[in-house]
Amino acid sequence: MHEYHIEFFQIKDGKRVFRARFPINAPDRARAVHKAQLWYWARFRGRLGPAHEVLEVDDPCGEVRYGPHFDCSAKVNRMLPHSVITRVLAQANGELVLNTAPWKKHHAPSPFRRRKRRRDFGKFVLPNVRQMGNGVLYYRVLITPQKVVGNRRYRKRKYKDVRLVTRSLREAALEIEARGLHLLHQQKSKRVVRSRSLTLLRKRSERFADTQQAA
Repeated sequence: MHEYHIEFFQIKDGKRVFRARFPINAPDRARAVHKAQLWYWARFRGRLGPAHEVLEVDDPCGEVRYGPHFDCSAKVNRMLPHSVITRVLAQANGELVLNTAPWKKHHAPSPFRRRKRRRDFGKFVLPNVRQMGNGVLYYRVLITPQKVVGNRRYRKRKYKDVRLVTRSLREAALEIEARGLHLLHQQKSKRVVRSRSLTLLRKRSERFADTQQAA
């Protein structure tokens, strides 16, 4: 069990006014936040405003910290003091921002939200090889061939991008050959396509790599 402290405020003229501070025992901060909510509802029935506006629970054990699996909506990350919010935003390094969206009744908002990021579609730098902004390479393979009878299309062509282990354009052709990815198109489409030639891919990859080095 850990000891947490709850700070209780009252809203007056649109401003929060400090009223009381008292300890509470709980096994973790998420349970401490839950206990604070139960206490506020049993004592005031929400008459003084929503719980997230009048209550704060401290973080003495440092449980609130940003990481790859940070959940903005988790209870452990709610009712945070200003100092903890500032710390988490600094740890997020721009990936989180303050949540200013209007709250809904019975749905306490999180103080954070993730920053909207533009989707990286990458670009094709070699035949059927797409390079993303972070350098990851994908090889596009056919999984469903197109079916056309006369002038009517009965089935669309579908592709799948297979991630390559290597990030080197010179080594991409070697990995594609070792994994047999260049053969998948021929197996599905039942025809040989020049753009799937490994010889062409090797020549283009060497030429593109030389151009990048020269630049």
